Amino acid sequence: MHCPLCGSEAVLQDRVLICVRTGWEMSPHVSEALQDVYLAGQQPRAPKVPLGFSKWGGNWFCPGDGDRAVEDGGVVTCPTCMRPMNQFLYELIEAHLPHPK
Repeated sequence: MHCPLCGSEAVLQDRVLICVRTGWEMSPHVSEALQDVYLAGQQPRAPKVPLGFSKWGGNWFCPGDGDRAVEDGGVVTCPTCMRPMNQFLYELIEAHLPHPK
């Protein structure tokens, strides 16, 4: 697994994924959801983009392979595995402490 905010390796400790480079911890809920999609092979939910929404912004990285994700029309997708990340973004932004630089 990889950190969705910097692409570094993320390891599982006590039910949470932790960015190895920074020590940033993801919530148990996000950690489980990311593992379901990127380790267990569940299909990610189809991205829904609200009317009038322009873009998420920022830099995102695929939790599966660490590649820099691309955003097109409000949908953040890994260019390698083609999995959309939108189902995780709101919680990664709103429910977590900022990721250290």
